[in-house]
Order: sequence, then structure tokens, then C-alpha cells
Amino acid sequence: MEHINKIAAFEELDATSLRLIDSKISWRKYAKNALIFNRHEQSKGVFFVASGSVKATTYSLSGKQIAFQNLTVGEMFGEVASIDGQGRTTSVVVLEDSIIGVMNEKDFWWMMHTYPIVVKAVLLKPTGIIRFLCDRIYEYGALNVADRVRAEILRLAKNNIVSPNRAEIKDMPTHEDIANLVSTHREAVTREFSRITCLGIIAKENGTLIVTNIEQLEALISEFV
Repeated sequence: MEHINKIAAFEELDATSLRLIDSKISWRKYAKNALIFNRHEQSKGVFFVASGSVKATTYSLSGKQIAFQNLTVGEMFGEVASIDGQGRTTSVVVLEDSIIGVMNEKDFWWMMHTYPIVVKAVLLKPTGIIRFLCDRIYEYGALNVADRVRAEILRLAKNNIVSPNRAEIKDMPTHEDIANLVSTHREAVTREFSRITCLGIIAKENGTLIVTNIEQLEALISEFV
């Protein structure tokens, strides 16, 4: 029960329901860099992250990595293939030693029919992805590379606010990860970080990225709305 209690989709369920759902999940330990599934793979299981984190990613024909998102404790992934019966939309790789549960397709649909509150949680995820992708499409069309990097830092800052105009990002993605997210190269990200560091907008302290002035960062993004 210690694992299932960490999953956000189940947080409104009672203990009896949790025990029943938990009996249908196999919890496994995954080592760092383990591959959970590949893009286009025909497996249909649904996964739940109880500890650690994973990355949803894929690769272009030239071998360039295209990062989609990182998933951490409490999150669910893999449900798209169970819902539409088609192949996996991305590959998923473990970022650190993790405990991850898997539920088969049949039990996933049993759960969806039995617990409407879980259906709501499942539906909220693609809704969030749609909003995220709309922002991405806008940024690719309206922003240059420097502004896309700034927009990504701003997005992270707004998720890690510690006071009205300050953020502390403890699990900051690497420059390479940000480059993959905003469709550029690592050197361009490093240059932009150096620029806004010189402006005093960001600073690094003990491995944490400090955004000292969120409003100033937002003002730097020429087309951001």
C-alpha cells in the first residue's frame, strides 16, 4: 500500500478501493537507464511511478533525441496505448533507480468502469498535454531560439515559485535536455543561460537554479503571452 498511496490518480479513493486496485498492479524496481518500452511497441500496460523518475522521448531518423517530458512520483504513463489500442507514442527510459507499477490493459479498463473519479484523473492528463502542446506550437512559430529557452526557464520558474517574484528550481534539467525540449542545440542553451545570468535574472546556488526576478524574465521574451 505504500506505493499506491503515492499515485495522484488514486488520492480520492478509500482504503478498500486502494487495496483492490493495488492487487492488480505489479510493482517493480527499475535501474537507471532501463528501457520500459519503445515507440511503436504494441504493449498495452499502464504504468505508475511510486519512486524515481522516467523520461518520455524518441529519436529522429538522424539520431537526434526529441524529449517530450519527464514523469516523477505520483504520475501515470502508457495509458494512451490502452485507450486506443495502437502502438506506443514515445519511448520511456528510467532516469534514476525507480519503483514503478504496471497494470494490464484488461484491469485498466475494469478500473475505469468501476471508479469514475479515476476516469476524471485520466482525462485531466491528456487535457494538460493538449494545453502544453498548444503552447509548444505557439512558441515554435512565434519565438526565436533565445526566447524559447527563456520561455522554458519561465515555465519551470512558475512551477517552483517560493515568493511572489522568485523561484527556486531544484531539479533543473540539463542544458542538453532543455535543448531537446525547445528544438535547438546545447550550445545555444548555454549561451542564453550565460546572458540572463549576466543580467542578474538567474543564479545557481548549491545545484539549485534561482530565478531572482520572474517578471524581468517574462519581459525579456519578445512575443510571449
